[in-house]
Amino acid sequence: MSETPRLSVAIVNWNTRDLLLRCLASLRQAAGQLDMEIIVVDNGSHDGSVPAVQDQYPEVVLIANPESRGFAAGTNQALSRARAPVWALVAPDAEMKPGALSRLYGELTGEPGLMAVGPQLLNTDGSLQPSGRRFPTLGRMFWEGLLPEKIKQTKWWQRQVFGRVDFTQPTDVDEVSGACLLARREAFERIGLLDEQFFIYYEEVDWFLRLAREGGKVRYQPAAQVYHHWGAGMAQMKGEGVLIHYRSAFRFWRKHRGWCGELAARVITLFHSQYWMIGRFILTALFIRPWKNLAGRLALYFKIFFLAGGWRR
Repeated sequence: MSETPRLSVAIVNWNTRDLLLRCLASLRQAAGQLDMEIIVVDNGSHDGSVPAVQDQYPEVVLIANPESRGFAAGTNQALSRARAPVWALVAPDAEMKPGALSRLYGELTGEPGLMAVGPQLLNTDGSLQPSGRRFPTLGRMFWEGLLPEKIKQTKWWQRQVFGRVDFTQPTDVDEVSGACLLARREAFERIGLLDEQFFIYYEEVDWFLRLAREGGKVRYQPAAQVYHHWGAGMAQMKGEGVLIHYRSAFRFWRKHRGWCGELAARVITLFHSQYWMIGRFILTALFIRPWKNLAGRLALYFKIFFLAGGWRR
């Protein structure tokens, strides 16, 4: 086995072959002179991801699961093989700009108290994808389900979610996106790996909250830029992805706020789902939304309603 690399990159893939190959192609220029190892965990893809990686990137450590174990479990599989003192968690729908990983590595290792760092994220068209959030609150959860999208694009809402409106400056934050982050190995050794009770969603929020309770500092560093081709894997799951998101949310609130926190989150979601049903029906009746989409939307809202009430698993 070769000498210990300075950076271990962990990627969990599920049926995103083309994006995964773009991600892998971008890593070398992103790392610069850093010696790194890349570990890809494939969660039962059926789109040819495994043979494509084996053929085009034979140096990659590839773990092929026969079925999907979820993002948290897959990430932990990769990290259990990681040898470097710094670990990078990278989504397969992330595409690095040159120097991104080396800049994040330099930021992280240049300050002893810093435990994790994330880049500036960009949409596919190059526009800003805001990141570096505050930890979620039940109050914000309530308003997020009620406010129209135009209000959620305002500076007022950005301050609620991110604590700032300027994303051009390095800032200490509560959490950075799981699309791309670097963390010290010692941080994982101190607080543990990702909680595999989260199939996907909220696993990194949970990890950062545990880190914060141990005094770990986290930073958003816009000098490093990464394209995030948002949600490619979850788009395949359609409505089921939304239900998984809520299951993870309820689990998060129960873990960190107890039964009362979970109950509050469920009551908020029950209210939201009824609000959405009534609102969608009114907008459709007024011909603001198309009739052809009504049945599908109402079916999804009913599923969310039953999930929040505990009548659907």
